Amino acid sequence: MSETQLRAEGMRLLREGLGLVDSEAFINLILKDHFDYTEWQESLWEGKSIQDLGRMAKKRGCSPNKPLGSESEFLNGGQNM
Repeated sequence: MSETQLRAEGMRLLREGLGLVDSEAFINLILKDHFDYTEWQESLWEGKSIQDLGRMAKKRGCSPNKPLGSESEFLNGGQNM
């Protein structure tokens, strides 16, 4: 996937998931806070065992063919906040 395609797909997914206004707010927040995705991923599941992650995935109804959704949905067993 080219950078242009990746950017377009990312924006489409943001708009579908958050809506236009919240997508813009999210992008501004990331830019303002100098968000480091790699650093965030390294600490995302800190303190969680593989068994914990498996239980959360099972509770969420995850399967190899079903996306996880957002982190908050995953941590809340698929319940919207």
